[in-house]
Amino acid sequence: MFAKQKLEFNWCAPVSGDGFYLGLPVWERPPSLEYTVEIFKTAERFGFRQILIGMGFNHHVMEAWTLATAVLALTINAGAMVAVRPGFYSAPILAKMVVTLDCISKGRLSLNIVTGGRPKEQAMYGDYLDHHSRYRRTREFMQICRQLWSTTKGAMRFCQIQ
Repeated sequence: MFAKQKLEFNWCAPVSGDGFYLGLPVWERPPSLEYTVEIFKTAERFGFRQILIGMGFNHHVMEAWTLATAVLALTINAGAMVAVRPGFYSAPILAKMVVTLDCISKGRLSLNIVTGGRPKEQAMYGDYLDHHSRYRRTREFMQICRQLWSTTKGAMRFCQIQ
């Protein structure tokens, strides 16, 4: 017998701009903090629990972690699911960033771990690992983060969310 699970719908904040149609070469509305905050507040009004802040590669795309930090400081209820690519962060530094932002946001942070994408996209940032190597790196990365989050007394658990 299947356990009853609550179906949840989440929303996405465009980090590269927005418009009536997806995939246009030039966006009708460029990315901005103000627009992203507006999206979060609208999502909150409609009862969405969290909004994905993706990670893009083009120069006109806002950086996900910085954007999430600013938006979570300016909103109240909806959480941010921030895309993280293990090849672009040091595991101990990210572990500390996660604890800090989760504390600041009063527990409204979640992560979307992205192991990789298209080889050309990965290469734009100097990541030339093959598929299997990227998954091995992600596994090691998450092991380090989980160990820091669960075994360190005080250093990585300094925030008591109330």
